[in-house]
Amino acid sequence: MAVAHRGPDDAGIWHDTGIVLAHRRLSIIDLSPHGHQPMLSSCGRYVIALNGEIYNYLELRAELMQAGETFRSQSDTEVLLVAFRRWGPDCLAKLNGMWAFVIWDRREQRVFAGRDRFGKKPLYYRSVGRRMYFASEIKALLEVDAAPREVDVEALADFCAERVSDHTDATFFRGIKQLPPAHYLWWADGSVAVSRYWTLELRERGDYERPDPEKLAWLIEDAVRLRLRADTPVGCLLSGGIDSSSVTCLAARGVPPSSTLRAFSTVHDPPVDEAKGIESVVKAYPQIRCEADQPTAQDFWRDLDGCLWHQDEPFGDASMLAHFRLMRVVRGAGIKVLLSGQGADEVFGGYPGHLWHYLGTRVRIGELRALVKCWRAASTRSPVPLSTAAVYSMPHPVEWRVRRVRARLDLDWLAPEFRETTVELHRGCRSLDASDPSDRVLHDAIAHRTIPAFLHYEDRNSMAFGVECRVPFLDYRLVQYAFSLPPAAKFEGGRTKALLRSAMAGVVPADILHQSRKQGYPAPLSEWLRAWDPDRRDRCIKAVASCALIHKAAWRKRLDRFERGDDAMLPAVWRGIVVALWHRRFIDQAP
Repeated sequence: MAVAHRGPDDAGIWHDTGIVLAHRRLSIIDLSPHGHQPMLSSCGRYVIALNGEIYNYLELRAELMQAGETFRSQSDTEVLLVAFRRWGPDCLAKLNGMWAFVIWDRREQRVFAGRDRFGKKPLYYRSVGRRMYFASEIKALLEVDAAPREVDVEALADFCAERVSDHTDATFFRGIKQLPPAHYLWWADGSVAVSRYWTLELRERGDYERPDPEKLAWLIEDAVRLRLRADTPVGCLLSGGIDSSSVTCLAARGVPPSSTLRAFSTVHDPPVDEAKGIESVVKAYPQIRCEADQPTAQDFWRDLDGCLWHQDEPFGDASMLAHFRLMRVVRGAGIKVLLSGQGADEVFGGYPGHLWHYLGTRVRIGELRALVKCWRAASTRSPVPLSTAAVYSMPHPVEWRVRRVRARLDLDWLAPEFRETTVELHRGCRSLDASDPSDRVLHDAIAHRTIPAFLHYEDRNSMAFGVECRVPFLDYRLVQYAFSLPPAAKFEGGRTKALLRSAMAGVVPADILHQSRKQGYPAPLSEWLRAWDPDRRDRCIKAVASCALIHKAAWRKRLDRFERGDDAMLPAVWRGIVVALWHRRFIDQAP
């Protein structure tokens, strides 16, 4: 029952000698009992439990039927099961979707498990002797076989130092691992073998394709089209920025004129500039009906414990809580499927830091003309921080040493024995290849720095309320094409996401495409923290004081400075609070 919230529509258990599979169903494709899981293959050899969706299941179904296969249902689960029976692990290369699944081979007495290319759906496992446990959330594995609750100090230190998580196969709990994205595993008689089936390749400089805005626009449109497939209503998350507006506008084009597309937004009072785009989208597409939620500091504190329980691990900032609350609104509106703009920043270079990195690294690789051209264009919109760009112009090992020194200076609030355990601060000194430094930064964001954590919180928040979030910008075809194009095209005219702006011309209102300021998911964390009442403040301070992971005196100094108005102390204050509350909930209070 630890993950019953993930599938409120149906439940099933299948067992045989040496195996038990349990499944909670969120019914989206083929709502009939024929979609029930765990699902047994027609030959009786294989049993599957799938979490997620195979978006191109109709095309795969047609291909399999042409090859002589037959089907008993209209579900994507059966398509995957038949595809595995015919093609084995090679079926993964044919899938477009988000998935984590386990298949039991009754004849060979072994497990095959697979996870999608970017890790949109989770799959955790724990090996104990000759036994193996799988689950979609960590909390389920904490309930079996007297699982010890010990902190993985490297995962903890990486989060505290760099705010990264889910970037390796480790979790915050020692002994519990996750199957990495784009990997599959075989298990038999206590033996585990993990293999990679897909890699996002980087081009060498000079080996790029010529940008084609029409091709890019088609790929984005087709990614949205596939993700509109559902036997239940589909909605959109709409912040008013370029990413969510692109998805929402394309989705609106894909629904009949007489239909309504539900969109959901988080806004604040006063609204951030980006939120003004919501009105522009609704005006351009009257079939969109938008519902806005306005969270308060009281909502933040009210939802904190529940959100942390669903996340299983500490999380980066208050935007996760605003998102958590919005998912409750979405489910209350009767929507089970949402399209999200997540991933566009990492694919197209959407953060200001991506532009600064591009400028700085032009010096390093000798593209001075490109530097001058882009710098002049960028400076007409906003000042470019010289110190930041200068760091990126340094030789790669020097750049990483500077970043490591900066990060360590911010770790004084972590207990001394944990400060040097962070792997992330050392990971940057990898051997370099012939790819462009800007491509490596975006690749790093997708594989390590931001996307893994963002997909984690988006999945846990939405599934907490039985809602499925789909991410068109992480369609693997679109990502592969974006990485085949030169970095200069991504920052043409000194703008972030230049490729996306060009591809969405005529689809997204012009005032949104001309936005230059990146604001992200809105959540005034500093304001909400300073709004705590004395009881809340006292509870948080006591949680930190009782947490062995934190240097109490150093953290308290940062808290004092923050309460006097120094917002530079906010990251350390928040991470100390969320780590302490997580430790109390999952480690100290373990049954």
